[in-house]
Amino acid sequence: MLKCTTNSLLPSLMLALLVVFNFSCVDKLVLPEDLNTAEDFFAGDTSYLQVNPVWDQFQTPVEISIAPDGFIFVADSAAHGIAVLEQSGMLAGGYEALAPLVMGGLTIAPIDVDIDYKMNVMFIDGTNRIYRWNQYWNQVGIDSVLVSADFRDQADNVFSEQYGGLNWISAVNSTQYTMENQVWSSSQALIDSLLAPHVFYDASTVLGSYYDIYVNTDQIELSALTTVKDDRNRLFTTDFYHNRIIEIHYLRNALLALSDGNLVWSHAGTYIGTVEDAGAGSGKVAHPTGIDIDFENNLYYSQIDCVFMANKIKYNDGDWISSFSEAKHEIARRFLFSNPLDIAVDENQMIYVANTMAREVQVFTAKGEFFKKAGVEESWMNQADWDPADPDLVLVDSTENEYLIEEKTTFRQPAGITVDSRGVIYVCDPQLGAVFRFRLSNMLDEDLQPN
Repeated sequence: MLKCTTNSLLPSLMLALLVVFNFSCVDKLVLPEDLNTAEDFFAGDTSYLQVNPVWDQFQTPVEISIAPDGFIFVADSAAHGIAVLEQSGMLAGGYEALAPLVMGGLTIAPIDVDIDYKMNVMFIDGTNRIYRWNQYWNQVGIDSVLVSADFRDQADNVFSEQYGGLNWISAVNSTQYTMENQVWSSSQALIDSLLAPHVFYDASTVLGSYYDIYVNTDQIELSALTTVKDDRNRLFTTDFYHNRIIEIHYLRNALLALSDGNLVWSHAGTYIGTVEDAGAGSGKVAHPTGIDIDFENNLYYSQIDCVFMANKIKYNDGDWISSFSEAKHEIARRFLFSNPLDIAVDENQMIYVANTMAREVQVFTAKGEFFKKAGVEESWMNQADWDPADPDLVLVDSTENEYLIEEKTTFRQPAGITVDSRGVIYVCDPQLGAVFRFRLSNMLDEDLQPN
């Protein structure tokens, strides 16, 4: 019998992953030929109208995400949970494990949430961990879990491993071995641990921090995350403390026999590299607050400690490069935003920035040109009626006798933001304990219920 050790298996596995994933990053999804440009899609004189009712059943909603099945997930930090809503705004059933969030006797205060195409609900709490709860497994149930197996290499050497260790993860992710003599368990305690919210990635572990130059993992502060739009096993998260964007890949961990007859892999997260690091220029990172990804795998992120507060970077020829420049793109103007806490991108690559301290949402075209604002109203008033001390009124323009005033009475602290496939914007305001929605005035489909 050949017994493999952690030191012998893990480095070779990580090197193989780096080679595979680095090449895979070059591939792009092919977009539909009829994808609308921003100019075609948003023709005409339009404005953003608020959709009623306001969803005000929260304590401090800080982030929001829409799952592939249309359900809406709201991270509510003060409530220590994630609320799941139907399109109507009613609380959905079957998600009681997410509110409140309790793991190991400790309550979790989520600050961001996103859902991938495996129906993994990924969330963070500002520590060095990413947590996961899978909606699909909970809907269909788990019958059994693969807990041990023999592994045979090409030279007919055989070794045995049990589920749960680094050697196991190395073996099940390697193409060098065939798996034999599988042993399955129906332990209810094991099944319950997989069905409950649990740690997906931990930067303080060997698996989480392998190749990471920041060995003081206690100081890693994950501030935002986004899952990819395709079936590639990865996500991106921001490290507020070290001013960087990190790429996390999924490694096979537990093989599950589901009650519907399907076999699926559960995964553990591993650090694969730093996408972009600290700096003051365009495309660099300085205290990141929000992140999103489009269907071409371009990354968008907001930050609060830089003159360039909304950025887009894309993977090109082995490196991530900035897509916006101050000279060519309005969105890259210096000091355009005031502490923006989040950013989102829609299917047309329109960009939405929660301009938090300015109490507004700014919307830009895919080319980085300013389009509209949401959450504000413009009107003309006589100069004699203008009160410069009113914090809700902002002077935008003027004529000889009148002022164009921007009225900011909707938001107190717009934070988390997302947009659905219809272009409806969802904005969390933790100070008001509410989620606001907006749509363009020229939207033909006025029915905001699911199709």
